[in-house]
Amino acid sequence: MRVELSLVAGLDAPLDPRGAPMAWCAADQEVAPRFAEPFAIDPGGLSFEGEVVPSFGVWNGIAAARRARLVAQFRLTRWRGASDFMLELLPEDDALRIAVARLAGVRTLGEAGLRITGALRQGNLLSWSWPGRGPKRERLGLRDCVRVPLVRAVGQSGAARLSIDLGTGGEEEPVPAAITEGRADAYRQKVLIDEPFFLWVGERRTLAAHVVARIARLTPGA
Repeated sequence: MRVELSLVAGLDAPLDPRGAPMAWCAADQEVAPRFAEPFAIDPGGLSFEGEVVPSFGVWNGIAAARRARLVAQFRLTRWRGASDFMLELLPEDDALRIAVARLAGVRTLGEAGLRITGALRQGNLLSWSWPGRGPKRERLGLRDCVRVPLVRAVGQSGAARLSIDLGTGGEEEPVPAAITEGRADAYRQKVLIDEPFFLWVGERRTLAAHVVARIARLTPGA
């Protein structure tokens, strides 16, 4: 799914009230993470802003051993409901951290970046929490479903250029019809990126941001 990004010079630039895709990046950046276990791809398994788009992730119908490896490449760091959460992706290259997030009430890319880095920092300090204390933390398991849109995004402003290729390295593995037509497609929890979302890429140790982008208006078939 192709996205044309509008590159902005500073993180304090207000988000486009029309919801247009936009991004900030530190110099030229190419985001193309690769994973030890290539993700499953479903060409028609996600409705994003009313359009059916390809997605990558994990769902029923995938063999248990492979499903466990796929689940281990996600970390649900912050969960406040289906429209306000952060999902970290864990690629082979551990020099960078990558997160996608749906965030409520965000006005700038900088504000989105601060929320995401805060959640990542808190996740580093708190590997667990007592019930009723601290942030709500969810462990993804074999009964959960995760779907993230495939994204190919580009943006350029002057000499700065940003390229994003997210989730495109796997093979098609849709939910089998025998499951979708029956009751075996039930999940304990669904983590769906089915509305405009933020993508954050930064340094693992310092959490210095390389890319903060708002992804929207995916173009089917692109």
